[in-house]
Amino acid sequence: MSQLIVRPGRNAARQAKKLKEIRNVKNAIQWHERERKKRQGLKQDKWEIKRAILARKAWEQERIKGVRKQALANAKEDWKLGPLRPNRAVGPDAEKYGVLTGGQVQKPEIPIEAQKSRNAFREKKGLELEYPLVVDDKKYFPIVKGDRVVILKGKEAGKVGVVRETIDRSHDVVIKGMNLQYFDTSLFSSAAEEMGPKVENEVPMPLSNVRLVVPAEIDQGGQKRYEDVVVEKIYMERHTTGIDPYTGTDYGNDTIPEAHQYDPRTGLPIFHRYIAGTRQRLEWPWERVEGTEAVGTTKETSKDKKTLLKKALAKVSQPFTSLSRWRSKNKEDQAQQDATNSRSPVDLEAKFAEIQRQEQERFKTAAPISIDPELPSAYDVDTRRNIVEGSQSMAYTLVAPPFPDTIAEELRSDIHEFSIKAKKDRDPEAPRPIKVAQHSEQGVVAREIAKQKHRAAQAMKTPMQLRWELEHQKKVQSQKEKPLVDQESLLAALGQHMQKSATKPYLGKKQIPSQTADLD
Repeated sequence: MSQLIVRPGRNAARQAKKLKEIRNVKNAIQWHERERKKRQGLKQDKWEIKRAILARKAWEQERIKGVRKQALANAKEDWKLGPLRPNRAVGPDAEKYGVLTGGQVQKPEIPIEAQKSRNAFREKKGLELEYPLVVDDKKYFPIVKGDRVVILKGKEAGKVGVVRETIDRSHDVVIKGMNLQYFDTSLFSSAAEEMGPKVENEVPMPLSNVRLVVPAEIDQGGQKRYEDVVVEKIYMERHTTGIDPYTGTDYGNDTIPEAHQYDPRTGLPIFHRYIAGTRQRLEWPWERVEGTEAVGTTKETSKDKKTLLKKALAKVSQPFTSLSRWRSKNKEDQAQQDATNSRSPVDLEAKFAEIQRQEQERFKTAAPISIDPELPSAYDVDTRRNIVEGSQSMAYTLVAPPFPDTIAEELRSDIHEFSIKAKKDRDPEAPRPIKVAQHSEQGVVAREIAKQKHRAAQAMKTPMQLRWELEHQKKVQSQKEKPLVDQESLLAALGQHMQKSATKPYLGKKQIPSQTADLD
């Protein structure tokens, strides 16, 4: 410390110069130390982000893609082996085969720094920010507990449910009663072990797989009705203008003091969510609950409750997508849905009752169109479904096999006339099929290929097909030995039989002479 003091004397100027150089060097050392710590912190953050990304990719490769690949391989092996397929649910954990384990449920965490740096990069490039937003080292989601959402992907796509929980660490949501799978009981408390080796529970799904569903008032044909609509995109914004949450002062378009831009109860930043492209605000679930708690269930307040509900529903406006229209696959389904919605409930109930009555009468009076199973038949290889189930919808017709025996003879003339007409209507400039000479090299190769295909098809026949062919050959042989009588011969024989068995006309009762007349 004595070196930093300038002593009076001949060397005072030299000492002052030396002290100045010492201070400059010391400041330089401190500055470089601060910059080194900053660089070290940035490198550490980049390494954490990179490690999180690699861990998530490895988890998806092992727990999702790897499991799917193995399941497809097992299914292919089971299909090839058929009845000889192995039983994979063996060993001490046979009852837990196929359940989700802790490694499959516990997804790697997405660090806050990773989400923040990604949004900073997107903002620099002029792209839209990805949710959740990060403010003051805390994540804020556009969909929270209590929201109604529709599922876009998976086995329950198109269903609407209520969000039970949002998982901050992995950006997933849990929906009540949706996406249920079996979990290993060891993941739960000891009390759950009494329920068995596996427990059915909801599986979290990514935030990108759901969309917010809100009720909206739709005017159709002069009649107003409320329908669930899907909000395609949500825009979140900080509450920086308008009413001050602390003092209640309305600042209008002016900015609220920065210290008052936080919720006085929780101390967190206040966010509002809007339908993207509009300034139509979407209420949070806790705001809707507070607005409806004061409404009672008595008859006097029932009107107030309906009025409050209509006001809340009327707040949502375009742009949105109707849930029924979003589920429909083409314009025909949309037109049919619109026509159904335009009808009154009375018309729909009457139409439904009429359809039910017609279906009941049809099944009561209709009989299955099939041959009598008690009579000998050529199709006794297997029993058809229309005989077993007795369903009119499973009856065979002229456009579905098996065809009647005489259908070919009946349609022979029509087919011949159709072929002649097709030849006449054929375009003369259309290309003709190339005919290959029978004894040419191409013809020999084509016949050999056809024979190979025929041999391969014969080798792939099942025992049921071979039995059917045998029965068909017997049927053809029996028809050759005892051919069917044609229609003209049958009508001629029937006419002769009617002439032979014709009765004489009735001439009245014959009068038999009595014995008294003979005696006279």
